[in-house]
Amino acid sequence: MILPKAVRTRTSKGSLIGQVILKITYHFLYLLKQTLMNKILYTLLTFPLLFLYSCAKDESNQQQLYEIGQFTEGGIVFYIDNSGEHGLIAAMEDINNINEWGCLSTYVDGADKFILGSGYQNTLDIINFDCITELGDTNTASKLSVELIHNGFDDWYLPSRDELYYMYLNIGKGGIGENYNVGMFSNSSYWSSTESNSFNAWTVNFTTGSSTSMLKNTFSNQVRPIRSF
Repeated sequence: MILPKAVRTRTSKGSLIGQVILKITYHFLYLLKQTLMNKILYTLLTFPLLFLYSCAKDESNQQQLYEIGQFTEGGIVFYIDNSGEHGLIAAMEDINNINEWGCLSTYVDGADKFILGSGYQNTLDIINFDCITELGDTNTASKLSVELIHNGFDDWYLPSRDELYYMYLNIGKGGIGENYNVGMFSNSSYWSSTESNSFNAWTVNFTTGSSTSMLKNTFSNQVRPIRSF
């Protein structure tokens, strides 16, 4: 049966409009789907990233930055390693006492290390050897250092020769600008924990920075303990 012309025209126009509506609806649904997917992906990706950022920020805030000459953790910073987080701190004053090195005429096995980071082990070796002074007591430079309680800290020890030199160089009279003798060192020689031989141990002169091997029973030398951080 052939439809009237007017009806065919109406039906053709109606189909075109329907197709347009279907296409619009399809694109709308597609965009909606994409939007929802994007939101889900955004949420899934954002929260982990924000969490990692927060952790990194907290860790960064917790890291202490140190500077040479800084007064912190019981004393004065005079050495910082490459990480910027660890180093050495000098006590803020000398130990006022008759400060012999001890163990005159006796070789202390292991206490002959010079380098940075060796002062602690040198000190332990001297302590474990039960060195005594010429006065017959055990108040050696090392023992007085480890027994020191200073500004709330009790982990002090006698520096090695190189540690002592860095102390002179950075916060003694070798210091630059505001760090020039910020440690208030006297014009004296200071004992290191580095043994030279059975009769002598190394010192550093805090006027010139020179190192000298001196008799262990010399009592005019000063003692400035250090600690690690």
